Amino acid sequence: MSDLDAESAPPLPAERLKRLRSDCFSALRREVQRWSAEAVDMAWAYYPPAEQLKVIADRVLLPKARCAAPDFLSALGEQWWAARAAVVEREGDAPVAALCGFYGRYLPATGFHLVAEFGPAGLAALWRVDARARGAALKPIGDEQDFYDQLGCFLDLHYGWRWVLGRHLQTRRLVAVEVQPGYMIGARRGDPSHTGDFAEREDPEVEEAFSRFDAERFDTLELLNGDEAAEYPFGGERFDEWLPAEWAALARAREVELFTLSSVDGFVKAVEDLAEVRKVEVELLDPEGDARLRLHRGPVSLTRPLSLPYLWTLHSGRTFEEGAIEFFRDDAERVRAASELLFGVREALKPHPRLTARVEGARLLLREGARDVAEAPLLTWAPLGAFEGPSGPGRLLTLLGVDLAAGAWRAPRHPLDRCPLCDAPAQLSRAVRPRPTLPDAPPRAHFVRPEVWGYYALSCAHHHLPISWLSPAEAEDALRAQSHLRLDVRSEVEVEGARLLWGAELAGALLDESGREALRDRGALHAYAFYPDLVALSLVPLAGAALDAARARGELMAAQLGPDRAWALGWATPLS
Repeated sequence: MSDLDAESAPPLPAERLKRLRSDCFSALRREVQRWSAEAVDMAWAYYPPAEQLKVIADRVLLPKARCAAPDFLSALGEQWWAARAAVVEREGDAPVAALCGFYGRYLPATGFHLVAEFGPAGLAALWRVDARARGAALKPIGDEQDFYDQLGCFLDLHYGWRWVLGRHLQTRRLVAVEVQPGYMIGARRGDPSHTGDFAEREDPEVEEAFSRFDAERFDTLELLNGDEAAEYPFGGERFDEWLPAEWAALARAREVELFTLSSVDGFVKAVEDLAEVRKVEVELLDPEGDARLRLHRGPVSLTRPLSLPYLWTLHSGRTFEEGAIEFFRDDAERVRAASELLFGVREALKPHPRLTARVEGARLLLREGARDVAEAPLLTWAPLGAFEGPSGPGRLLTLLGVDLAAGAWRAPRHPLDRCPLCDAPAQLSRAVRPRPTLPDAPPRAHFVRPEVWGYYALSCAHHHLPISWLSPAEAEDALRAQSHLRLDVRSEVEVEGARLLWGAELAGALLDESGREALRDRGALHAYAFYPDLVALSLVPLAGAALDAARARGELMAAQLGPDRAWALGWATPLS
């Protein structure tokens, strides 16, 4: 039913509308104070009677606009406001027309909110809202330049890149804009015949353009369509996926050069902001060498390489905040959940001084008196949700064999065909790690081989539990008694001369005859374990160029599918 069919009401007095607008601005800023760059879009539509307004509030998760700014504003009117401009309270009633509405979207790159205000006739005004919840009226937005000039950033950086390159192609001059503090994007004429460092190529426009900026604020210069960029170990999301095809072809031919000038400090600050929301601290390690970020809360910590996600952010056309969320949010959440679980476990053990819990690396170790009696992969289990809530720590301790009523530990005897966490079908398997990573206090049920060390685990479709209630000999007996081994292959990629399989603890199958048989059934005679979860299958042993190609693609798969599990193995074996 159209808005014309709805029962209309007198417009709101200007002062009442102003108060609603101010309330909207304040609510949006409270959302940012709580969630920082992860703040969702928020919207409100108001309906008569004016004496006691009725409101419909929406929270919209839209991480990336994926369109030009004018198209986004049009879509708000055609989709959100069209659905809210008139509503029917009860079946058979006439629709009631909304008096006004507000839709707010946070722009982390500059810290402003964009607010679209709607009235009975549609879009009525646009506002830029600052950190004090004060709004400034905007002029109509007809293109990306209008948006950038008034809000200091682009709604979607991919469309910012389109505007920059389009402007360059139109003027044939270097175009560079700062899209957020410490992050510039630009385009200039290319030279396909130039084979040296693109930064050293003489260009009289460069000095003029960059004289407007303080170059000392930047420490990273990247050419998105250069030869070096093509060698980076990430695939997809590059310029040719989000630029128009004809412009991407110009970039591939080096007729134009697409570059970024940025500061790694801005990216680290974005990671710190999302970690702070979870009360997790961030520490930059070895910034002049193999830079890494250590995320920690209490004794729980996780260390991640910095360079790859930072460069991936630049080359994929993400803002700093989008890159931080994509590559570090899950890790920050794991540290938060693991620390909360650890604190809960320690609280539950307080009445029982003989039982204590500590963290070593990613493991929670339970000690009774002077000996370690059980363990759990804290950083793996905590985010699963099985131990959330007030009773979660108790459930974990019971799983590990603690009798909280008696204040004692007893070796649990869980069945080996069902998951103790969810009762789903499970199987016993081996998990392998590089031999140099063997800890001083390995899991109780562990083994050591010349190439690797590992432990026995019980796995279902949802959980992976190191065995703490069997000795190594008992675990081996149980493995031999297991009729077959199911391979959990989650991704499969063909490369020259090999097939790469990614799945939970696939490399452990190479130590088991039933596992080797399952891999032979895939038509292979040889295997090469790159990582615990990544195995290459081939008819002949991998070597030379074929091995290099498989390794390069394997590094990419590891970066995409399991960056926290990329323990290099480099271990070959025949499957016969």
